[in-house]
Formats: sequence, C-alpha cells, structure tokens
Amino acid sequence: MSQDDVLGKITRRWWEVLRRVMEGTLNPDAVATAFQQIAEGTQDMLPTEMTVGNRTYKILGFLRGDEKSVIDHTMVERAKEMNANLGEDDGQFLLDNQQDIPVALGGQGRLRLYGLA
Repeated sequence: MSQDDVLGKITRRWWEVLRRVMEGTLNPDAVATAFQQIAEGTQDMLPTEMTVGNRTYKILGFLRGDEKSVIDHTMVERAKEMNANLGEDDGQFLLDNQQDIPVALGGQGRLRLYGLA
C-alpha cells in the first residue's frame, strides 16, 4: 500500500469519526481518549471486561503467538476451548445492545458473533 493510499484511508476514517461525533453516535470524550491512546502508542491495550446492559462479560484473548487475526471457525474453536461460547441468549443480547459495546471490541454496528445458531 502506498503512502498516499495509507493517508487516504486515515483521512476517510477521520472524517467518518468526525461525522459520527457531530451526529451524536460517538462519544467525543471516548474519541479523544482513543486518539490520545494512539498518540501514546497504547491503543492496543484492550479492556479485560465489558458491561453491556446489565450483564458483565470477561474479555478473553484468542490470538496465539504473533497472530494478528484468525478466521471465524478458528475463533469459534478457541472460544469452545476456553468455555467462552455463551450461546444464543447472550448472542442475541449482545446484538440487541451493541450501542454499549466498546468500538475496540466490535461495537457500534461491527459486532460479529460467529458460531451462534
């Protein structure tokens, strides 16, 4: 990817963030915190738990070694290994309450729940 492509991608994302802050779908304080974390190099530090609605979920890592990502069936297999496959009820609850899920964890319309029937 060329430098122009990278800068174009960043610019498009920046304008999307600004648009969402202005329309009220992103919290400006959360955006400012995220930008600060990027500037400090701490943006990869994810929370260890999240509260969605009235439920609290522990955040478990499923990447191994130097993996940056895995495909969906690998994620499902690893969730099962950790007894972290919560089932359809929690899956539907998370889908219904995506607005409470941090963007870094797939919230704001990006949540993927693999392996749920």
